[in-house]
Amino acid sequence: MKAIHVSALLCFVVSACSNTYTYVKDGNADALQDAARRNQGRVALQGNLDPAMLYGNPEAVRAQVRTTLDSYAAGNGGSRDGHVFNLGHGLSPDMNPEHVAALVDEVHAYSRR
Repeated sequence: MKAIHVSALLCFVVSACSNTYTYVKDGNADALQDAARRNQGRVALQGNLDPAMLYGNPEAVRAQVRTTLDSYAAGNGGSRDGHVFNLGHGLSPDMNPEHVAALVDEVHAYSRR
């Protein structure tokens, strides 16, 4: 395989490859930390929050956002660089928009730290 050098951002969406990263499962914070540690900053990683958390109260949502962001940073030498925060799958129509706003606001505010 020949190495290629590009100056543009490349994004690969991998589907049906559960055997590729067998240690990343269930969208839990420990798995994200482990994936970040194993990756050693070579590529960006997407780390998910279970959208069911949005049925909880806004403070619980904020706390889970911080746990997810801190988990990636702990595995990446304290840096949040290279982490793409998202939900594990889409939003449901019955989710409270205020809880979604709490999630977005906390990701933005806590990521700046």
